[in-house]
Amino acid sequence: MPLAVMMLKVTFDFTADSTVVVSSNSPKNASQSVWRYRLESEKKQLVIYEPTRTVIYTYALRDNLLTLSDDKDSIVFKKH
Repeated sequence: MPLAVMMLKVTFDFTADSTVVVSSNSPKNASQSVWRYRLESEKKQLVIYEPTRTVIYTYALRDNLLTLSDDKDSIVFKKH
């Protein structure tokens, strides 16, 4: 049975003006979204304001890794 593997890249670009640009290179649905964000450093939280919801992640920085976690998922970013 042939095995097909597709590598997708999603980029989060956090800017100094509290905007985050999220880009995906999906071949069928390449997209880009622009949302607002706020850091709450005392709570170690990242709040992202999407058009239909507000998402609150707890963040942890360790070496070159940023981990964002909410009630359901965790996302790990590696600095290049």
